Amino acid sequence: MSDGEDDLGRPVTEEDEAREARRVADMTDVATTAQRKAEEDAHELSFEQQVAAVERVVTRQPLNREIAYAILRYCLERRVQPDVEAYVEGLPEYQFATLDPYHQIDRLVACGGLERFDLDADGEIVTAAQLEGLSEDEADDLVQGYAYQTTDAGEQAVNEGTPQARMEGLFQAEPERRDTYVELLSFFDEEPRSYQDVCELLDGRDVMFHMFEDGSEERIQPSVFVDRLERAGMIVWNDGWALTDEGRQCVEELA
Repeated sequence: MSDGEDDLGRPVTEEDEAREARRVADMTDVATTAQRKAEEDAHELSFEQQVAAVERVVTRQPLNREIAYAILRYCLERRVQPDVEAYVEGLPEYQFATLDPYHQIDRLVACGGLERFDLDADGEIVTAAQLEGLSEDEADDLVQGYAYQTTDAGEQAVNEGTPQARMEGLFQAEPERRDTYVELLSFFDEEPRSYQDVCELLDGRDVMFHMFEDGSEERIQPSVFVDRLERAGMIVWNDGWALTDEGRQCVEELA
């Protein structure tokens, strides 16, 4: 008997649903085992290596980068999983994310940026001593939820990767473009801007051309400037390019 249809319009039976449930459970077990192995490996690294491991995961995917930094900042105070997931879903960057909230959190646990705590039905932390000697089913009955808190390595990664630090690094790496970046920040502060607005603002400027040692020139696309500011955490797309809170703070400090 058919209970429904799949995405292709084919009938789905109770047996199909049970088979899919078992498949998902198997995948979860594999992911959990891999995560525990990663957590064990993290403890064998020096502190600097732990920080580097967190930074690699945080910066690996640009569309998830600011979300990862935001989670680490949010969890400097211990937070329960539903609150963290709701916080992630409320971030403007989440509309472009490639991972759901659970997997955003999970990868930060796996790399050592977050510590996960088992919680009982009353929201109290379940200790290793409480779990010792329990069967898998008994442990599952005891653990009713999770909480997360940023580790020392995760906090250090946040400190080294603040938008202010990234912007200062951009100024140091490209001093000839500093004035243009500052002007763009003020431009985005006035109102959300389209990419065409940026093109019109920068059109024909000397800063839009790179001179090589042999005297030849290469035209720089305005997208380069937008990308640099987005990667620094200064701007975010929200029906137009607009300043983040850190971007507004930077404008105030530069004024």
